Order: sequence, then C-alpha cells, then structure tokens
Amino acid sequence: MSAITQELAQFAINAQAGDVPEAVLHEGKRTVLNWIACAVAGSQTDSVAGALAVAEELCGHAWPRCWAVKNASTSATLRL
Repeated sequence: MSAITQELAQFAINAQAGDVPEAVLHEGKRTVLNWIACAVAGSQTDSVAGALAVAEELCGHAWPRCWAVKNASTSATLRL
C-alpha cells in the first residue's frame, strides 16, 4: 500500500461526522442524489439493455456475479 493510500485510509478510519464541513456534506448529498437519478434513468436505455444481455450470457442467471455490471452500466450511461 502506498503512503498516500495509507494516509487516506487512516483519515477515513479516524474521521468523525463533525470533521466534515457542512458544504462538503451538502455536495455529497447532491452527488448521491444525482447518481441515483442517473441510475434510474440510465436503466431504461438501449445501451444498458445490451450490457445486461451480455452479462447474462457470460454469467448465466447467477445475477449476484453480474450486479456490478448492472450498477456500473445504469449509473454511467447518463453521467454528466
């Protein structure tokens, strides 16, 4: 693990909710809401349908192994 990764991991482990500035929390909430909106809207696109068809072909019906493909394709389709 690199020094910067170690430092970031230690910060994450030791951080308290009060350590995060209100503006950062606000932007974090906006980002999560944006991701959810993109995932919902993106789930209805042809490109996602194609990605899911390929994932199902590769994984069969063992969808737990393909959830990462579903999550990534739906949320990345409409990203800004």
